[in-house]
Amino acid sequence: MRNPTFAAREEIKREEALRLKAYRDFKGVPTIGWGHTRGVTMGMVITEQQAIDLLDEDIAEAVRSIYRHLPVDLIDALPVKCFDALVSFIFNVGEQAFRDPKTGKRTQFHRAITTDITLVPAQMQRWVRSGNKVAPGLVARRGREAAMWGAGLLERQQSDAHALGTESGIE
Repeated sequence: MRNPTFAAREEIKREEALRLKAYRDFKGVPTIGWGHTRGVTMGMVITEQQAIDLLDEDIAEAVRSIYRHLPVDLIDALPVKCFDALVSFIFNVGEQAFRDPKTGKRTQFHRAITTDITLVPAQMQRWVRSGNKVAPGLVARRGREAAMWGAGLLERQQSDAHALGTESGIE
């Protein structure tokens, strides 16, 4: 199972912001640490080390979710930056990005990632609502995740072009 890079972990930390005392997020869900919600109650206080541990658990859960919903060969073939962007996206959105929790049907995001990975950035940018409201912070975050995905695709394209040139004797 792949793990995201240290840079991806740091990006998630920047996106989420550390809070050691429980607060209510945009939707009113009790949250603590770097966006941790499971088992949080208002009034809870944690240490920074506990927040780090929760972050690592939540990132690991995002990775497991990715492996539950996508073919291993697809995941393993993703460029590093694409995988990192995907982990950040799933960390924030959750498994509902792959399947609608009400209907159980695959989402357009799931269809995009399994059929044409160049469509993923546009699908990521659709996930900007919190409740029924467009959240400016989510718009910005999705833009950064989509850009990271695009950078991964560009790196792959450049690497493939270089490999093709090297194989044909062109440098």
